[in-house]
Amino acid sequence: MLILVGLFNLVDIFKPIHNFIGDKKMALVKKTEDDKIEIVGKFRNVQIRTATIVEEDGAEISRSYTRKVLMSDKNIDNENAEIKEICNTVWTPEIKKRLTDFYLKEKEKK
Repeated sequence: MLILVGLFNLVDIFKPIHNFIGDKKMALVKKTEDDKIEIVGKFRNVQIRTATIVEEDGAEISRSYTRKVLMSDKNIDNENAEIKEICNTVWTPEIKKRLTDFYLKEKEKK
């Protein structure tokens, strides 16, 4: 057994720490959720805020956000079902034409 300055041994020093931690395994969980979805502007852009949440033993310890904007001329095949449903509802043929016409006018200006 190792003796430190003749007063303590390592087992005695670390025993309270082990008793505090014990054999408990902490469960860290990382999940994402689209927590805000907005329809914005005359082209009905779909703005999505995604929260990344880290939980330890069921209690949230961290939350961060990312954002993205989807426009009616973009492919939405990789989006989840809720986002696809929203996009397909708000992106009517008239909205898609409005965006296409806008792009054509901008191209003519150049």
